[in-house]
Amino acid sequence: MTAAGLLSATLRFACWQAALFAVAVPLARLAGCHRFRRAEEQLLAVLAIQVTLEASIAGLFSFLGINSQPACWTTAAVCLLAAWAPRPSRETLVQFARALPRLEIFRYPRTAAVVAALPVPLFFLAFRPVEEIDSINYLHYIIEWMANRATPYTFATNYVAFWELSFLPTWMVTRVDLFFPLLALKAVVLLALAVWLAGRELGLRRGLLLWTVLGAVALRHLWFEASGVPTLKNDALHGAGFVLLFVVVLRAARRKLTRADAALLAFGCAFAAVKYTGIFAAAIAVAIVLYRRRAWFAALAAAALTLLTSGHYYLHNALLYGSPFYPFQINFAFIHLPGTADLSATSILYSLHDPRTWRLLFLPEVGVSPAGLLFPLTLAATLLLAAWYVVRPPSPPLRYAALFLLAGWLLYFRSVFSASTYPGDLLLLRSSLNSI
Repeated sequence: MTAAGLLSATLRFACWQAALFAVAVPLARLAGCHRFRRAEEQLLAVLAIQVTLEASIAGLFSFLGINSQPACWTTAAVCLLAAWAPRPSRETLVQFARALPRLEIFRYPRTAAVVAALPVPLFFLAFRPVEEIDSINYLHYIIEWMANRATPYTFATNYVAFWELSFLPTWMVTRVDLFFPLLALKAVVLLALAVWLAGRELGLRRGLLLWTVLGAVALRHLWFEASGVPTLKNDALHGAGFVLLFVVVLRAARRKLTRADAALLAFGCAFAAVKYTGIFAAAIAVAIVLYRRRAWFAALAAAALTLLTSGHYYLHNALLYGSPFYPFQINFAFIHLPGTADLSATSILYSLHDPRTWRLLFLPEVGVSPAGLLFPLTLAATLLLAAWYVVRPPSPPLRYAALFLLAGWLLYFRSVFSASTYPGDLLLLRSSLNSI
């Protein structure tokens, strides 16, 4: 690519992203997110709306078969017009810009500078073309959608294509895949902001919380391996969704939910549901919210957004094949859903009898876990402490938070391919704990 071509692609990328981000700000206000007290929550809501818009626009165009550069640029123009023409929208943009300096990270400039500088090498090392095998396969599907030869229901193993669709518009308007790592980085930023909110809800001190967030986003699987920034995998977005659900569960256990909290619950459900286990995590979170607060508006808003983004893929599979999780066959207690194969034996739960499973999780051969030096201790402490807090919580909110956290880990342990690609090989655990 020539320098002129690179500059042109960069400008087009910037214009497209700016248009969606600009319209996301007044949309966040309509959702009630301007009432958030913390600037971090406002930024998270705007970024979540931008990601949702980008994927939803691509999905709509793909289902209608109208993907094209004129369609994308017309959409960008409409977004800019909606964000700037009405006076309330302009005022909202100004208020949002004024709120950004209130991000708590700016209150600790020295610590913030160190924390911000440490992940920079990770990003530059991760900024490279797509090489991961599943992501390369996904590129073929995206090309078919871009060419209006297929719909997003035509996807690998009938998987949810919500996150993968978000890469399509940028590829369409720039004609290059150079900016894919920047798009994938949005999910990491969403995860970092969600972890920050979770820490604030748990009462962590700001200094400790900064380093906690750094530890969370420094996980190598977010930057490398089979699910990092150089891939098209949805793992980081799924993680952000789960943490958002955790935050809302904590709030619902403490107080009445606001309209802005309902928006967080909706995004948490939609993002978590990009993976099959997220459907169950979202259902558990909504059940806790309804049990504690009878927040039917929040539950209905979450159901509506999930159905429009990630959930309709499950509905399509259920109507067409008789199972929302097709082609995976489900045999759990009295639940039996059709599929081409029962892969339950590839899960960690079904591999607990194998001593290698325990060693890979808690006693890595080289002494350092691929998920981090403290991962074995953190995993053991999390499981034990969550189980204890469910029985003997220091406060009622922590009981529900611990219950949700414990349920999340059990769902992961039960999910297919969490341990093996074929029963007994433990390949996904032996390969740097890639299923994490």
